[in-house]
Amino acid sequence: MKNNALQYTFRVWITSVIISPLLFGLILIVRQVVTISELFNDGLWLMTMYLFLVVLQLVFSFVTWLVFLLLVNIFSLITLPNPLIKLAIFCIGILLAIGTYMVLNDLIGLIGDRDNLINLLYANCAGIGWGVWYYDLDINTKEQESIAEEI
Repeated sequence: MKNNALQYTFRVWITSVIISPLLFGLILIVRQVVTISELFNDGLWLMTMYLFLVVLQLVFSFVTWLVFLLLVNIFSLITLPNPLIKLAIFCIGILLAIGTYMVLNDLIGLIGDRDNLINLLYANCAGIGWGVWYYDLDINTKEQESIAEEI
């Protein structure tokens, strides 16, 4: 079966990794944890924190991305309308992000602030959700139908 699941899931994953630190900062401002002036007071600190969060997410979410890729490939075999497949992929992506954070909660909770961890989770889920619906998952429906008939 030909589809672009590798490219699609990679784009969703990288989008989430790159955008979620920015959304995390926005969430901190909206929830009044920090003010805009506090956040932008030291530009070097802000850039360092952004890069730290990107690297941290790349490391801790790599395995999650591989599982996401596998599940997207499996769901692309199911004969369903594209919006329904995207809804399932959206739910899978969010649940995988939540699962990753639950696994890391004990580790990061010991050395960090769990409230900020949940804010980063919200930002990550927003990035995943946006990526799932923004990027196109190309599924060859004729091949889907022929595989369904064979089964």
